[in-house]
Amino acid sequence: MSVPVAYCTACGKEMLPEARYCTYCGAAQPEEKTAHKVSAPLRVSEIRRVGIWSLVKFSFMVHAVIGLIFGILLAAVGTAGFPFPRESRFFPFEAIPWMGAVVMIPLVYGLIGAVLGFCAGSTYNLLAWGIGGIRVTLKES
Repeated sequence: MSVPVAYCTACGKEMLPEARYCTYCGAAQPEEKTAHKVSAPLRVSEIRRVGIWSLVKFSFMVHAVIGLIFGILLAAVGTAGFPFPRESRFFPFEAIPWMGAVVMIPLVYGLIGAVLGFCAGSTYNLLAWGIGGIRVTLKES
């Protein structure tokens, strides 16, 4: 029968059997009430760098979808409230500016989102380089 592997509750690294303190971070470990409790190990990772291009693409798409929703709503309200005199020779073309909102607003929102994503990713990478990244504890399944 093998000895169950214990992991530090603070840093997630493997510990020596029956150790009361972690050899890596020095954190005290809680007393286990059950003799052979086996749980999924925890792994602590640190996000030190963000892929700026992937963040730009993601931000562009999220903001473009939001812009599409706003564009559709604006076009619906604009064309519904637009007076259509039937005798006008420009009748079919009067709604075109409102329909242009369905194309232009998502593009503008998407470009704004891409710029914001670039700024956020660059700022994060710069700060993580200087002071360290975000620590994340992951549970292996």
